[in-house]
Amino acid sequence: MIKSFYPIIVILLFISCGEDETPMMDLTPAEPIVVAEAQYTLPYPVGESYNVIQGNNTSGTHQGSFRFSYDFGMAIGDTITAARGGVVVFVHEDFLDSDPLRANKIVLLHADGSLARYVHLTHRGALKTLGDSVLRGEAIALSGDSGLGNAHLHFDVINVPQPGCGPTYCASEDCSTRFTVFANASGSLNQELQEATGYLALPFRQE
Repeated sequence: MIKSFYPIIVILLFISCGEDETPMMDLTPAEPIVVAEAQYTLPYPVGESYNVIQGNNTSGTHQGSFRFSYDFGMAIGDTITAARGGVVVFVHEDFLDSDPLRANKIVLLHADGSLARYVHLTHRGALKTLGDSVLRGEAIALSGDSGLGNAHLHFDVINVPQPGCGPTYCASEDCSTRFTVFANASGSLNQELQEATGYLALPFRQE
């Protein structure tokens, strides 16, 4: 059951994204780091490394309301973790990986009212259900290629409530993404991630 102080917010998102085969960074951390300046960690397990195949403010689909989104080059079935703790407020996992238009997704509500959207999950790829509370770094879903584009994870954070946000759809310009940095991204701690670059998820301690 969803806790009463967390509203149920339904978000639909249809996105097309690109692909890149740039080699991933290989960096093994000596010691765990403490999450401090950034509220978010990379949305995949510690020790894993993925390329950013589309970053912020690109000539592709990350423009306008989606300008602060990231696409990570994950394969079908790869584990997605919560970039920040929260409550699951929306899950859709019924679309097939071959569906070119409709994307599976899981959405988490954070304590400050912001939402993190994890999009293009594989068919039946949600590992959590509506109302579940999750910690940062906890496995929440499996990546896929439902919706436009090849297999990857689209990740963004939006502020809510905003004008135009309804129970089943949020008008694109009224649902603008929030600039997000990651506290455990190798070579880019608490800084914007760069397109065509791989980032290893470093160990961290919960706040």
